[in-house]
Amino acid sequence: MSTTTCPDCGIEYGIGASPWCRDQHAGGVSGAHGDEMDYIDWNLGPEPIHITSRAQRAAIMRERGLREAIWHIPAPGSDQSPVTRSWDTPCAYTLENARILVSRQGERRDPDAGRLDSLQVGWETNPVKAFVKA
Repeated sequence: MSTTTCPDCGIEYGIGASPWCRDQHAGGVSGAHGDEMDYIDWNLGPEPIHITSRAQRAAIMRERGLREAIWHIPAPGSDQSPVTRSWDTPCAYTLENARILVSRQGERRDPDAGRLDSLQVGWETNPVKAFVKA
């Protein structure tokens, strides 16, 4: 196995390990997902079906003329729906809850003044960006 010695910390690490000292060059984790699964699907027909792979499920759906449900119905004369939106842009409710949670974690106590000094947290949209100001 080919290894490298980190010039900063001296740890010897190999292929698949992190190149960063901050995590002690720990081994990587594969993000690959296999085709196998094991569950009973109650929605592909009148009787439940034991599914053992994604390929099997896709084949059964193809045989029966089924497709994955997409609940996007555009308004007349438009390609957009008033009830669906892109998942990469959180709604105002979610952003406000996130702001509250981040602000809560951002509070720090000044031991000399005996007061709570909080951070200002805000959001920009398009694209969504968070900012924190002390």
